[in-house]
Amino acid sequence: MSAPVHPGEVVNLDAFNPTSVTITKITQNKGGQGQSAYLNYGGKKFSLAVMDTRFPFGVSEKMRDKGEPVDVKAKEQWTIQIEPTPPQIKTLEALDEHVLDYCLKDTTICSQLLGEHYAKNQNKPDVLRTLLESKYHAIVKYAKDKNTKQRTDQYPPKIRCNIPNRGDEDFSTMFFKPGEGGKSVPMSVNNIRDSQNHIGNLLRGDCSGSILMSFSLWATGSGFGLTARALQIKTQPRTVVGSGTCLLDGMLDSSHQVNDRSADPEQLDDPEQLDDPEVDGQFEDDHLVDEELLEEESEEPPAAVKTPTPAPTPTPVVTATPAPVAAPKPAAKVVRRVAVA
Repeated sequence: MSAPVHPGEVVNLDAFNPTSVTITKITQNKGGQGQSAYLNYGGKKFSLAVMDTRFPFGVSEKMRDKGEPVDVKAKEQWTIQIEPTPPQIKTLEALDEHVLDYCLKDTTICSQLLGEHYAKNQNKPDVLRTLLESKYHAIVKYAKDKNTKQRTDQYPPKIRCNIPNRGDEDFSTMFFKPGEGGKSVPMSVNNIRDSQNHIGNLLRGDCSGSILMSFSLWATGSGFGLTARALQIKTQPRTVVGSGTCLLDGMLDSSHQVNDRSADPEQLDDPEQLDDPEVDGQFEDDHLVDEELLEEESEEPPAAVKTPTPAPTPTPVVTATPAPVAAPKPAAKVVRRVAVA
């Protein structure tokens, strides 16, 4: 497994205050595709914990336009959808609104995101806000009607979280299953197709659990938004093996200290040495962020498998009282003649 990224301050979504989020300077990605910025909480690196939530579809593999999986070596090949509670949805929608407000008030960020449109409308905040909204991809995703393509409340809203794949076979995300005494048991999860610990085998289908994720802001010439990445996932898989420490343990108990810094620094420090004191960044964002723009505004849940309904038995139509039917005569015996050679 790739070395995990340091989670920073672990904040429970149920106690999360979106207005405490700040956005660092937007910089060009190393790969040259798009730009990115870090999100801090109270001026510090942070990660967000969603406890006892539902993963309605398990993990899914990112697909190309033609339905083919992305290259095995591509980063963030896998994603998981989270179905927060209604109060949590309100908090996350408030985060979306706060990001828009923050970008509007920060003239440097606003000018980077809007380009020449900012120069033309810098004295018109209402126009700038409208322009930002038109380019923003919300973290909260709603389903769309297949016919009208309009938002529908037929399905609960969700958020999509990437599972970073930094190599051909493993993930920087740490995986755990519930264990005895409230302490989680680590799982070894990989991206080896024929392995029993392949992510598609262990985390498939509707399941529940908890997730710890970090956020960054991505931007291209055509849009911008927030990216969520899974740092730790705790759920009940099909089979399990592995090692590590789950930071999600005990978060439901207010007396438990989840932000313990006593862990081995070699285990927690960012392997890419991204703890830049100037930006207090969470991770590097040098992947092709244009993939974010290829995703639909919401991912429609797969159609439920319906049990075929048997055809109704037609009701007989009686026009008259039928005459009594005589008993059938015994069939005549049939004698077969076989020619003798």
